Amino acid sequence: KQWYQRRVRGHNGMGEGNLLLSGHKDDRRIQVVGCDMSTYNYRSYDFGHFFATMQFDFGTPCYPYFNRDRSFIPSEEARRNMIVRYVRRLDLPVAQQKVTEEKIMEYSEKFMLAAHFLHGCWGIVQADVSELQFGYLEYSLACFQAYFEHKILHNL
Repeated sequence: KQWYQRRVRGHNGMGEGNLLLSGHKDDRRIQVVGCDMSTYNYRSYDFGHFFATMQFDFGTPCYPYFNRDRSFIPSEEARRNMIVRYVRRLDLPVAQQKVTEEKIMEYSEKFMLAAHFLHGCWGIVQADVSELQFGYLEYSLACFQAYFEHKILHNL
């Protein structure tokens, strides 16, 4: 398999709440925390999951306790920049870097669909079993809406 298709140890729940910025202004580092769902997965899945979940704000104080805003999805340029910075840190041969960047970008778009679908199914299950006050069915519906919007918008 090509390097970008290999499975790696993935976080599988990458979101802004699982990233810590450390270091000084000239030498910033990102530390990943909350690895309780970590397992082997495709390298692009964490990117797709991260990009997909950025449109959800869970700091809303009233029911359904989340808000969805598509404008929070990082732009294509911002997504590409994040992927380029990631690939450059992998110490790949220069000839492989560009192909890897493009493939991770392409696959992350598809994995955004997987993340939306997974979260939609999770919301349905949680609505039945969870005792927490949260709009699980509303969240599920929002995830499935995001799935179909993304699928149509990107012709996937």
